[in-house]
Amino acid sequence: YDLDTLRQMAIALKRDHPDSSEASVLLEPQIEYDHLIQVMDAMRTVAMSEAGQPYRAELFTAISIGDAP
Repeated sequence: YDLDTLRQMAIALKRDHPDSSEASVLLEPQIEYDHLIQVMDAMRTVAMSEAGQPYRAELFTAISIGDAP
């Protein structure tokens, strides 16, 4: 899975919708639990740096999980 592209898309969405904190992840039955966690981590926060100081910025922290149609 291309988590870097997902993270970049989440950053762009957050830039367009800064007040939104909700996201939904729809899973197919064959998706492994570890992959779900990696996707959620990519959508939840992102590593940033300001004035040489690293920090984690929040993206979408309220993630709902469901079954894909």
